[in-house]
Amino acid sequence: MKEKYRKYKEFISVPKNRSLTLLALYGIFFIFVFIIINTHKPTKSPVQDNINENNIVETKEDNKNIEVEVTSYEYTYDFNINDIVTNIKGTYYNGDELFSLNNSKYYIKEGIIYSMDNIKQDNFEYPILKFKYNIMDNIINNYPYETKTEYKDGTIKYEYIIANNEFGKYYNEGNANEGNVLITIIKNNYINQINMDLSTYYNVSKYLLEIKYNNINNIESLDTN
Repeated sequence: MKEKYRKYKEFISVPKNRSLTLLALYGIFFIFVFIIINTHKPTKSPVQDNINENNIVETKEDNKNIEVEVTSYEYTYDFNINDIVTNIKGTYYNGDELFSLNNSKYYIKEGIIYSMDNIKQDNFEYPILKFKYNIMDNIINNYPYETKTEYKDGTIKYEYIIANNEFGKYYNEGNANEGNVLITIIKNNYINQINMDLSTYYNVSKYLLEIKYNNINNIESLDTN
């Protein structure tokens, strides 16, 4: 034992060996501290780091929407134009579409609205053709959102602010009105609800639209006769 101690003293008496010994001891110490810290650190998912007191996760990532083909759905449009509310209910199935307004029924073929007695409705009062599911889905997939809120049940809420002239480009319309279109989208695999403020786009005091979609891809047939 004394012989080993003597050799150790001779080893560390050399300055270079003493420095190497100290570095090795420091290295062992820091490795030990690192192991202790990580052993007692609670595990937490990256998503949990952003959950607020309402169990909502808010992110600012780019859109990552999965393309899902939609071939059928039921819908309601609630127009609120200067506090006059109008309700339209309809069904879309594989290109055929049937809807009702004020107890009157209409159908849509190849982007044209007809009454049930086959009269073409060239000047239909409400622009429902602009807000079909595939058109709105295209807008939200190709325009950056302002905010995105993810809920624990898988629902996602997107909020958009789109300048009137930019929004008009989706319909080949020139719109010089100052202001923006405000859009809120609720999705859970599919679009479930859309709320829009189109007041400045149509240059009126109030022009609000709420759209709800139900039974998406769950309709077997639709008879427009």
